[in-house]
Amino acid sequence: MAVQKQDVTFYLFNSDTKHRGINLRKTTLDGTKMNANLPVKMLIHGWMDDYTSYWYQPTIEEYLKKGNVNVVTVSWGKHSKNLVYPTVVKAVRAVGQHVGDMITEISAKYNVPIENFHLIGHSLGAHISGFAGKTILNQRNLKVGRITGLDPAWPSFEKAMPDDRLCSNDAHFVDIIHTDAGGAGYATSIGHIDFYPNGGVKKQNGCSSLDLGCSHKRAAIYFYESINSNNFVAVEASNFTEFDYGRCNRNKRAIMGENVDRSLSGNFYLHTNKKSPFAKGPI
Repeated sequence: MAVQKQDVTFYLFNSDTKHRGINLRKTTLDGTKMNANLPVKMLIHGWMDDYTSYWYQPTIEEYLKKGNVNVVTVSWGKHSKNLVYPTVVKAVRAVGQHVGDMITEISAKYNVPIENFHLIGHSLGAHISGFAGKTILNQRNLKVGRITGLDPAWPSFEKAMPDDRLCSNDAHFVDIIHTDAGGAGYATSIGHIDFYPNGGVKKQNGCSSLDLGCSHKRAAIYFYESINSNNFVAVEASNFTEFDYGRCNRNKRAIMGENVDRSLSGNFYLHTNKKSPFAKGPI
């Protein structure tokens, strides 16, 4: 089934909307509702998810608490809520193109620089973010400022070339959080900087073996906790074993999540707590 423009909806949240999302497909875009000087954080869910996503509301609340930001949630539930995963995968590129078109529309009507957009995608949403970035690059020769891939989907993308998945060329800065590497999430490094909490694999600390989706979901949970925290401190290492044995204690540190230093690159590792707050703090 082809992905139509109306199949992808966008809801704006900021201090002016009083925590109530404004449907940008149904509302005339009014410059008083979005501050063009502030960043636009665009949240994009994955498979079997929609506008009610478990991580959307907590992320919105953390950003509004931080302030000085516009948050736009993306819903493509008409296609994502299909039990047949390969069918959903076929919609990902088209959804990304529609997201890219909306970014261009917002940029033009609100006078928001393309560099002010930060796309945050979980699972298939990470690859949608990549396709949105490619769309803008192809159409306007511009790059969005940042893409954060939250455990980008691995199945159906494990052998994909950069043109067919999220890659580091899709934004000025691409950061990745791996939490179910080689399972539901991408195994290899595909960003400018890649984080591997607890080795980046299931089961994440505190996840039950019976909860198959727990580790995959943790990337988004770690991210929204990071918005108002600098306590996800990671260490650069060649692999988790080297980090775990304490052999990399003199190496560079990086803050995982929202407040990452964009001048850094490489693979970084950290431990987390079993439950919230998950961040352990400085190492």
